[in-house]
Amino acid sequence: MRIKIIVLYIIMCCLVMEAKAIDLKYNGEIPYPQLFEIDPNTLFLVSGSHLLKFDLPSCQFKRRLGSSGEGPGEFIRIDRDRGMVLTIETGRIVVNSRHKISAFSRAGMLLSETKTRNGSFFRQVGQNFVGIHSSLIDQIRYHSVCLYDWNFKIIRRFHKEPHWYQPNQSINPIKVSLPHFRVINGKIFILNQAGQISVYTQMGDPCAKTSFPFPVRKIKQKDREGYHEYYKSHPIYKNHYHALKDRIRFPESFPPVKYFDVDEKYIYVVSFQKREGKAIIYLFRHSGECMGKGVADLPEQIWFEPYPLIRIYKQQWMVLSENPETENIQLKWIPIEGLRNERQ
Repeated sequence: MRIKIIVLYIIMCCLVMEAKAIDLKYNGEIPYPQLFEIDPNTLFLVSGSHLLKFDLPSCQFKRRLGSSGEGPGEFIRIDRDRGMVLTIETGRIVVNSRHKISAFSRAGMLLSETKTRNGSFFRQVGQNFVGIHSSLIDQIRYHSVCLYDWNFKIIRRFHKEPHWYQPNQSINPIKVSLPHFRVINGKIFILNQAGQISVYTQMGDPCAKTSFPFPVRKIKQKDREGYHEYYKSHPIYKNHYHALKDRIRFPESFPPVKYFDVDEKYIYVVSFQKREGKAIIYLFRHSGECMGKGVADLPEQIWFEPYPLIRIYKQQWMVLSENPETENIQLKWIPIEGLRNERQ
């Protein structure tokens, strides 16, 4: 027990750092930041149909990779809801846009490009790829997380759950639309609809699962009203809202996990709970053991919308947002404060 307390104290000392923010230095407008990944000393940002490379921590622009179009090394602009997967491998940058995977060198040279057979998004794991496959079985829609070979044929389905939307059935608005997964160190981390994180080996064998020794937040009437107001006024969703509103059924509580990310050692869980206006963060080992909790001053986010531009890096949250004073895109370092051991 003494060793665990010492370890948590060391982690806490590493995490207690001051928040800071720096504008991205780019000659021109960054019109549509979609997602980003951080590698040691480098930030890669997808904006429209471009991949922009910035130095860290200066946030100085270095170069642009790819261009708009459908040819080699070109991307079709994809909105954030449909997404584009960006993976940083050793010595290369892999961009997974719709129907193809493009690999670039760190210098920006196109190394390879492979067409994919469906609209799924893939991340490499070991000698294969992991992605999501949709299917219809006995009139029920399912999403499965699958392993694919280099011809993008399914090797194994290892995580399956019903689609959140089923014809003529009630709709639970809390469920995630797709299984959210991360890949690191040859392991696959999947957030399911129940709000739990399962860990699999690179061959799809289960090896761990997070346990949540904390209470969940109850859904209040203002949460329900906010959901309805948002969707009936949204420029896209409002066209479907009136046809579906009578089928919406809220559960009693939010799931344990609102968002999660992983690094080489830990799983970082953003819960729906707050303390003094800050999000409560739980820290887990890859084995599923809860190490402790702290808080982070993350930006306000509508509870039913995911965090689109937030990643963990060096045990801090990195957030891309607009600087209200300069109207430029800024990168903000947000520390996790007050981490304490849940097992003392």
